Amino acid sequence: MSNKQILKLFIRLGRRLNAIEIEPVVYGSLGLYFLGKKVIVNDVDFLLADKDFNRKWNDVKKLLKENKCEIDPDHEREFDCGGVFVSFLKLSEVSRLAKIDFPHLERNEYKGLVYRNLTLQQYLNIYRNGLKNKWRRKKKKQDDLDKIEIIRESIEKRRRRN
Repeated sequence: MSNKQILKLFIRLGRRLNAIEIEPVVYGSLGLYFLGKKVIVNDVDFLLADKDFNRKWNDVKKLLKENKCEIDPDHEREFDCGGVFVSFLKLSEVSRLAKIDFPHLERNEYKGLVYRNLTLQQYLNIYRNGLKNKWRRKKKKQDDLDKIEIIRESIEKRRRRN
């Protein structure tokens, strides 16, 4: 599936999350894509504020079911939405990898969807720390190293401009 098709899915699901008063954080390669980085996007990763996750997880599952997304039997927070996997994490599960404070994340609006995104430095911290995980290193090492290089180059370009 193309980045464009995955983006459409993100917008559709994100708008529905907004309708139940959840402001999602885009995460992973799609988040980097939104920051203008040339990466291949294979899935949709959402981070939810802990309070939203704890209070509205059943609503989220219902919303996904209504959108013909099926829960992955091996991963209770991952859904197959027509061949694209959509996953959900609590913000606190990622914030240990990169200091993330939800209220201070940049708020964005795109085609009627309100969402937040991480900074390049937060992504760099997440991918670097992720490589410390044995499973992640085995499955995603080169992909993560490629993203780290893209992020490092972008941060360095910004530093030179300032």
